[in-house]
Amino acid sequence: MQQENFSNQSSKAIPLPEKIKVQENNYEIEFTWKWSVLIGIFLLIVAAFWIGIIITLILSMHNSGSQVPEYLFLSLHSIVGIGLFYYAIASILNQTKVVADRNEIRITHEPLPWFGAKNINRINIRQLYVVKVVTKTKNGYSTTYSLKGIDQNEKTFSIISNLPDLETGKYLEQKIESFWNIKNYPVQG
Repeated sequence: MQQENFSNQSSKAIPLPEKIKVQENNYEIEFTWKWSVLIGIFLLIVAAFWIGIIITLILSMHNSGSQVPEYLFLSLHSIVGIGLFYYAIASILNQTKVVADRNEIRITHEPLPWFGAKNINRINIRQLYVVKVVTKTKNGYSTTYSLKGIDQNEKTFSIISNLPDLETGKYLEQKIESFWNIKNYPVQG
């Protein structure tokens, strides 16, 4: 995994990315974006096909009087199919919400629960910055972006990962730093 820092060194305002909705008042700023419906539909078709094969195999095994070990083998495949189905439905229905108020950042994924929901106290954040994360995959490379924080002890931590694009990360960084009156400075690394 390789990371490239996109510390926001420019004071130039970053335009609102198309995919993000923003609601702002004196007390909080809320960013919301939908997950990928197209990927969700594709994965839903794959999951339905996967689960259909598993059901067919289970019925065939049942009719032929199969033993427990064969069912255990298929149970692992069933769990994968159910997980894939859940992720597909989440991709279609879910949105990510990042809310910064004067005390904390709250990250939620709704309406279906998903990994990465958290609250981070404002006192623990001295600086924000965006990194590009390149991961080697079976078929090449995958690129995602993450919003990171630096605490009072200069320790780096992840605020939110798998952002849809660089512009989303930079926009979140700029708006939250402005909302919290954090002076932006270049981050090494």
